[in-house]
Amino acid sequence: VWDHLIQDFDSTKSNYGVVADNIHKININFGQTLGAAADWLHINAIDYDPFSQHIMLSVPTFNEIWIVDRGNTTSGELKWRWGNPMAYDRGDSSNTKLGFQHHTHWLDLALDSDNADYGKVGVFNNRVQGDTSEYSTVHTLIPFYDEYENEYAVDAASGTFLPADFDWSFSSPDPNTIYSNIVSSFQRLDNGNSLICSGKSGDTREYTQEGELVWYYKTPLLNQAGMASPVSQGTVLNPFQNLTFRAHRYPADFPAFDGIDFVAGAPIELDPTPIASCLVCDLALELDSISYDSSSANISIIANGSYDLNSIEWINLSDSSVIPYQNELDFTTTQSGDFLITVTDIMGCTTSLVVSVIIDSVDSPSPLAVGLYPNPTTGILNLVLNASSGNALVSIYNMQGQTVFTSNNSNSPNALRFDLGHLNNGAYTIVIQTSTGVATSRILIQK
Repeated sequence: VWDHLIQDFDSTKSNYGVVADNIHKININFGQTLGAAADWLHINAIDYDPFSQHIMLSVPTFNEIWIVDRGNTTSGELKWRWGNPMAYDRGDSSNTKLGFQHHTHWLDLALDSDNADYGKVGVFNNRVQGDTSEYSTVHTLIPFYDEYENEYAVDAASGTFLPADFDWSFSSPDPNTIYSNIVSSFQRLDNGNSLICSGKSGDTREYTQEGELVWYYKTPLLNQAGMASPVSQGTVLNPFQNLTFRAHRYPADFPAFDGIDFVAGAPIELDPTPIASCLVCDLALELDSISYDSSSANISIIANGSYDLNSIEWINLSDSSVIPYQNELDFTTTQSGDFLITVTDIMGCTTSLVVSVIIDSVDSPSPLAVGLYPNPTTGILNLVLNASSGNALVSIYNMQGQTVFTSNNSNSPNALRFDLGHLNNGAYTIVIQTSTGVATSRILIQK
């Protein structure tokens, strides 16, 4: 900055000149300081465009966006400025467009290069000029840049940098829901929606192109003495207590994510209330193993894709009774039958699985225990045998007693998977024969 100053106060200085005739220079006598003279510009955002080799800066004390050359023949020169022509004596307060703005940037994050907004400038306008109401706005704008001349267009009549106005503007249809006189951010998403963070109140929202609210989220962190501590959902925090600088959505193919496996974690807030309509539930159950001791079979279930589980319920489908004291993924039974397990995780996702347990009643040193699921099935049937069962011959019969499927799994693992999608809907009998016994059960195909 010190290499590009202009002033019209002291004619004895080398940087003396007419401010309005030097629009690519910075008037050292303009702007305001925030608490200390050294914080004259308070630059609060920076972005880089590798195509033009330009750097974008947000200068809130000037109510301006600056673009500075970096890698061309005019390196270091202020190439474009926008938001407040008063800063270079080319207008008055009626021409001011920005007010202590934040998050000035080229729209490229999360946008495909063929997106209509790609390469435009986005900005969160914290303090709307000429209006005493407390609200903020977000905007896009299009600088007129000549890449061959490496210059930005200036209006010939006014001597101000183009464009004359914003390309697009948005304010909340609900007063004060988008407002922050400090920090904050705005991001255009690839689907055309807008992600807006009002930082002072820790409020992040997504709006459609038509201005409809998609969702909103309050940062559930209480800032105290430089530390942020989670609070319970629904806790009302005062402004600045959950101060949030920005909110970004990063695409799945963002380069920094290469080689990183993401596993969804638990909610930040304490005691969250599940909102099922907002969740993508991929909770799924599968039978992991079945074992048999001298008197009972133990079934072990795995819950995939879940957060921490909130509730587990087992039901004996022979009489629809809830099995008491069974609130784990492992279940022990001394009888054959169909058992329904239903689980709900802390995000409100719920799923169920019916496991058919077959215990061979023939007296044997190593009785056969089999678990099969899902039952009913849409086509895929999984069998899990206890470890001592050995090879298995699986036969399936229709209600006329005809054999419709066989599989002789010699040297097979204890977990088997069959595709029965070619069979018609209906009830079938499955017979599993091993060296330790024979197990028979009924299965239902419902496609």
